[in-house]
Amino acid sequence: KLERQRFAAAGPTDGGASSYLAYAPMGKPQLDHLETALDAVRSGRIAGDLVECGTGRGGGAIFMRAYLDAHEVDGPRVWVVDRFRSSPEPKKGPSLPKRGIAGLRADLNVVRDGFARFDVLDDRVRFVQGSVAALDGDGPDRIALLRIGRSAAQDAHAILEALYDRVADGGV
Repeated sequence: KLERQRFAAAGPTDGGASSYLAYAPMGKPQLDHLETALDAVRSGRIAGDLVECGTGRGGGAIFMRAYLDAHEVDGPRVWVVDRFRSSPEPKKGPSLPKRGIAGLRADLNVVRDGFARFDVLDDRVRFVQGSVAALDGDGPDRIALLRIGRSAAQDAHAILEALYDRVADGGV
């Protein structure tokens, strides 16, 4: 198992609302689920790349890339697809939810920094800025694991429409 403490922020990791990892708003149950999916891909020898749409601060994608190193899996790339703050800055005001604060939104430089901090930023990581439509005619030919992050939940249908045919048999 990967050392989850490297990713943990202060506070509980029971999956509750206050449970956050430093680079991803997911708790231990979600991280365990991602690891189980990666284990299934590895044990099933499913060929293909790992794709995360709606990465937030990058924690899920960072974990996927670190998993490849930890298990000495050569070949697959990690595709990180997000708008990376391509939307306008939010209006200032007391009624904004904390998660809407600009500093906590996905930012390409913050995500790249996260990969670099965990020493997993290399040529196997591909960043795609924009919607999943940016992968049209480009991107992975075969996907072993497709993760849709919380920030892309409203786009799940479009993501599946665009990428489902690329998911390998047995892929997750």
